Amino acid sequence: MLQSLIKFKPETEDKITKYERITSFMIALYTSTCILSYYAFDNIFFLKIIIKPICVYLFCDLFIAKGDAIIHHVLTLVCLYYYLKYFDTDYLYLHFLPSLKIEMSTVFLILKLWMDNIEKKSTFQKIVYSVNDGVFVYLFFKLRVHDCYYQILYNQETYDLINTRITDNVDKLFTYVSFYSMFILNMYWFSIICKKLYKQIVIGLMPFLDKKSIAECLLTISFCINFYIAYINYSVNMNPYHFLDLFGIFVLSIASGNYHYSKYKYLQNNLVANVTSDELLTPFIHDKYAIQMRSFLTLTTISLIKETGNKFIFLSIFYHVLSIVSFNMNMIKTLFGNKQIIYDESESSKQIIKKLDTISSIPCLFDTILVICYHTNSEILKVESVTISMIIGLLLCVKPFYNLNHVFLHILSILQTKCITKFTL
Repeated sequence: MLQSLIKFKPETEDKITKYERITSFMIALYTSTCILSYYAFDNIFFLKIIIKPICVYLFCDLFIAKGDAIIHHVLTLVCLYYYLKYFDTDYLYLHFLPSLKIEMSTVFLILKLWMDNIEKKSTFQKIVYSVNDGVFVYLFFKLRVHDCYYQILYNQETYDLINTRITDNVDKLFTYVSFYSMFILNMYWFSIICKKLYKQIVIGLMPFLDKKSIAECLLTISFCINFYIAYINYSVNMNPYHFLDLFGIFVLSIASGNYHYSKYKYLQNNLVANVTSDELLTPFIHDKYAIQMRSFLTLTTISLIKETGNKFIFLSIFYHVLSIVSFNMNMIKTLFGNKQIIYDESESSKQIIKKLDTISSIPCLFDTILVICYHTNSEILKVESVTISMIIGLLLCVKPFYNLNHVFLHILSILQTKCITKFTL
């Protein structure tokens, strides 16, 4: 925190960094040893002596941490505070054990950072470095992402424990916020790891795969899978209102396929896609309209089947109309200003594209929030929907898969469609 407020000399910052790495390695090694001792001796005592030393370390380190580390330390301290206040029993230590195991990956992260300082590595050191990298990535995903999601967040027992043991609504809110925020932060870090791995493996070793033309070819047909998924799930207990959502998916599949196929053909003769060109302008606009139609019809379908009232439908109409009007005005302003919307690295194009994407995405985000908050009582279904939406947001912000990033967005849209169908079944 002090490093964010005070400018230290370079040599002082180096000493602080070395100190942080040593203390972080020691607390991570201590935590790992305690957890392994618990498994070896089957004694809960080894788990009970973990939390307080971590709290002391985080509190002290908070004063010299900077960037994401400050957020991490604050969130962890909040989590551990409520952990000790409400869940300090033998059984609950075991239930929330995955949240303690995440520090085991830090051991290999610090080892990696130390080995990064070795300028000329021997063959043996390179092998050790690669193995350490692999172990770190595996443990980070397994402990911080997979286990925390499936064993804690996607576990109904977690919400039963929180709802029964925490009666104060403020404490309950902070508990939920700290748990979810920690998971989002870990997902953000994992997306950065994926970006580095993708650059090293795909772009470095198989650059022919990271082509815009390949992405556009896949995107031409990928969204059609959503219609198949929705139809299969709805056919189990078909309701006439389901055809509204199916119609929205069908329209978006056609519009998306046409837009990406037009981009695919355009890129055969051009290095970058110019959205304002005659070949791409109309398909681009139709795709943006179809995205909003699909989102609106999804909310409408769920509202009608759940009988939650027309207020959500009218509210959705209101902000979708505002969004479409704003999108049209910005497009007219761009076209009449003789500006071009080009998918390249120029800042002007990035700003225009970001603005148009934001205008189109906000109503869809509002629809998702309304569906999650007012159309189900299932915590598990809410978690699944929030997680998919959060990963979509991370893909849009971090762009870990470079030219194939949009392909992964379509894959997530398939998972989102599968999740959405559960709201009406």
